[in-house]
Order: sequence, then structure tokens, then C-alpha cells
Amino acid sequence: MQKPRVFIFYGPNGAGKGTQGEKIAEPLRAAGALVDVIDSWGDLIQPRVYPAGTDQDWTFRFTLHTQPGIFTRTRSGEREINKAGEFNSPDWVSWLACRVIRERLVDGIVPIMTGTSRTPLEGREVAAEIAMQHEAGIAGGAVVIGLLIDIETAKQRIRDRMPTLPPAQQEKEQYKIDKMDRRFEWYFNDTLPGIAELKRSLTASTTPLTAIDITDDGTMTPQEIHEKIWKELQAHKLV
Repeated sequence: MQKPRVFIFYGPNGAGKGTQGEKIAEPLRAAGALVDVIDSWGDLIQPRVYPAGTDQDWTFRFTLHTQPGIFTRTRSGEREINKAGEFNSPDWVSWLACRVIRERLVDGIVPIMTGTSRTPLEGREVAAEIAMQHEAGIAGGAVVIGLLIDIETAKQRIRDRMPTLPPAQQEKEQYKIDKMDRRFEWYFNDTLPGIAELKRSLTASTTPLTAIDITDDGTMTPQEIHEKIWKELQAHKLV
């Protein structure tokens, strides 16, 4: 039985990470694999910062692979960071990403991460987690897929899909457009260095790594982008 690989999609807001993650998941599930598509905001951060049914504050205490010490963060503190429109604490997000990757791999589930690694620390931490699971014979390696897109194309892609969404989701998509300049700044200053750390650390650990980059100039449909990704995966004998 093939060991599950960790799929990691990266790219700025509007690149279609979630869309392509779901499109990759469909044929993998059809082939019999257990797959979970995990969004860094909707599945990692939001349920812990804005949990349904309670206003109780929580304290998170955790350790990291690549930094010594015990870290402490609170739900209320992370919520305030989020309300200010800033990145949540990199150590906390790194710990959450590693935990969900570990849980899925141990259960034999292919994790498709859409939105990690957002910072260099997260890149190092996620790489360390995948390497540890590979050394333990649990993980088959990592596939890192970049969706490369410019800011105007990203904005247009969001506008194109907005009419098909319910009103509440349209508001969220408009928020992405309004914050696009800031988020692209984060992408270049934090996410790209984070992905570089992820790749560097995985390579240093001898964990199998496949890197795929897809450039989106706005002329391809989401299905055409998926087909390009799938052909690359087939070429590397990963599917």
C-alpha cells in the first residue's frame, strides 16, 4: 500500500489554491485514497479563533520542532490579531499545521494543505513534521505545488466567481479583493521565503520532494489548470 504524501498548495489570495486542492482530491478519492483538503484559515485558524457556541477564552501551550521552549497563545489574543487584519502568530499557526498533518498521516489520510507555509518558521516546522513522519515510515514524502499569478489576474478570478456564490460568501470574497495589496505584500515578504525554507529543509532531510509550479496568466480555466497539474503528477509517477 502506498504511503500517503502531503500535498501543499501555495500562492497568493485568488490563485485558486482551494479550488485546485479539491480538484486533486476528487480523482485521488475515486482511486480509493482517503483525502482531506485543509484550508489554513477555514480549517486551522477560524474554528479556534471563532469557535461556534462559546465565548470562553482558551490557552494554547505547545512546543515546536525547530525552536526550544514552551509557547503560550490565547484564543482572545489570536482573535485580536485577526481582527486587526494581520497574520496570526507564526508559532501558533505552525503548531496547528503540524498537528493536523500528523493526525491525518497517522490515520492513513492524504492531507492536501491549501495555504501553508505562510512564514519561514512555518516552512521549517512543516518540513520537520513531514520528515519525522517519513522517517517513521508513515509518510511517502511531499508534493509542493505553486500557483503563480499576478495581482490583477487574482482580483479578476475572484470577481469572476463571485456571482455564483451566496451573499455571505460574496462579502468574504470582496474582502479579499479589498485587502489584496496587503496580502500580496505578505506573500512576497513572508510566504515565498516560507516555501523556500520548506523546500530547503525537506531536501536537507532527504525526504522525497516533488515541486511543481503552474503559471496562471488569466487565460486558463480552473479545469485547464487542474489538467496541467495532473499531467505533472502523472509525469512524476505520483498518481
